[in-house]
Amino acid sequence: MKNLRKIAISVFALLLFASCTNDADYANLIPDDAYVVAKFNVAQIIDKADINTDNSLTETLIDGIKDADLTAETKDKLTEIINNPAELGIDVRKPIYLYMCDNQDFGIVGAVSDDAKLEELLLAASNEGVCSDINNEDLYSYVSVENEIVIAYDASRIIIHPLTYDERNDESELTANINKQFNLGAENSIVANEAFSNVMSNDNDLVYYMSGNAMKILAEEDRDFREIMQMYETININVDEIDYIASINFDNGETNMTYEVIPTSEQAEETLNLLEDCYSDISGVHFDYLKSSSVVAVACGFNGKGLTKFLEDTEILDLITNNADNEENELIYTILNTIESIDGDITIGVSELDSKSMPKCKAIVETKDNSLFNLLEMSFNQNGEFQQVSDSQYTLGFGETSMTFGVDGSDTYFLIGDTQLEEESSSLDASEFNGKKFCAYIYVDELIESEMFEDYFRYNQEYKLFVKPIIKKISNVEVTANSRKAELKIKMKDSGTNLLTEVCKTLNQVISALS
Repeated sequence: MKNLRKIAISVFALLLFASCTNDADYANLIPDDAYVVAKFNVAQIIDKADINTDNSLTETLIDGIKDADLTAETKDKLTEIINNPAELGIDVRKPIYLYMCDNQDFGIVGAVSDDAKLEELLLAASNEGVCSDINNEDLYSYVSVENEIVIAYDASRIIIHPLTYDERNDESELTANINKQFNLGAENSIVANEAFSNVMSNDNDLVYYMSGNAMKILAEEDRDFREIMQMYETININVDEIDYIASINFDNGETNMTYEVIPTSEQAEETLNLLEDCYSDISGVHFDYLKSSSVVAVACGFNGKGLTKFLEDTEILDLITNNADNEENELIYTILNTIESIDGDITIGVSELDSKSMPKCKAIVETKDNSLFNLLEMSFNQNGEFQQVSDSQYTLGFGETSMTFGVDGSDTYFLIGDTQLEEESSSLDASEFNGKKFCAYIYVDELIESEMFEDYFRYNQEYKLFVKPIIKKISNVEVTANSRKAELKIKMKDSGTNLLTEVCKTLNQVISALS
């Protein structure tokens, strides 16, 4: 029986990796109180992972069936399904949805292509004692698995979800709930949610939806979510007024991950607009100061006045100052004045990572006056540790490195490892940054060849066997963001290389080497 269960799980996993289109008519089985929904275009994932060219999984499953304590008829049926997943009766052309509801219930929704073939498999499972006999109702049929899981289906749709306590002990409760779910219709399901339309129309490999209400539910159990909820409440946004969409797509040459917030009220929309005004477009004015061999480069277009207006309009400033004494308020307004002086690019570059010293880096801020320099002077040189080089520069030397801050025209800078702000003979190309609000690049070759990185992983066999071969095929990692959307791109050196393929290939090699 244990072998059969393992086989059943493996078969189900194999079938999950067989869907491909985005026809989501059956998504109306998902209740409207679902606060998390994940859509898997799993056939795309399998295709990109290049698993179909490797018969090892199929061979392993078939060998397991041969050794299992099953009837010959059941063995033949399972072998037939493994060789041709369409024989299951599940529509292998359509995606699969996983959902979680307000009552902590969760389920899986898919499409049926041939209910007769599905019924054949369930009859075989029933004969082996894996599930109950098939129960036929007017609109659907169902089986229970060890009185823990229900599988319900009609001619075109299938639902799989755990049984509740009441459903396990009262079959009428179970049938009533299944009947209700099959009769939801689009108007009473998650499909009626406007934000969810973004999920249904998204063809990425994995799409993840979380409603605003989810934050309240998750905050009851998780401290991190409570802190996020409190942050939103601080800026006058009710967490249930924001929905979230995330996705990942593995393309040849590039893997793309996105995260987007979707306001569902005028108040949330206005607040996000205020936040957007804190950003400006990156001009790339500082990139002549960054080495072409940089390990990390970060740039942000920043509007200081936009931030102070945001703090005022959201009443955050009042909240802070009302709870501060005179001395604290003086410091607060000094900081606000400094923030307002920032207008333009904020640029950070890390050029060297040495395990024996601090990273060599530069931080350069475009300012309208010397307010930021004065604040640095007040903060870092209270005890006179820094040597005043000039009216506009201070330096602190220690060991094999140094720290310097100063002002040069419209730029205020902070340096580690350099004592002067100077243009590089070979500078970093700013073209990938220009016009974006926030952008960060990790240059992978420079990172993995750095002394600090090598020292950290020197004795890590898992890194050498699995991680490093994959990382060496990556050119760079890019992160961009604004007030509504963040995007992470992993770019490969070879435009024909797929990251998922490489991960699966390397994992298979590691498993083979260790077995």
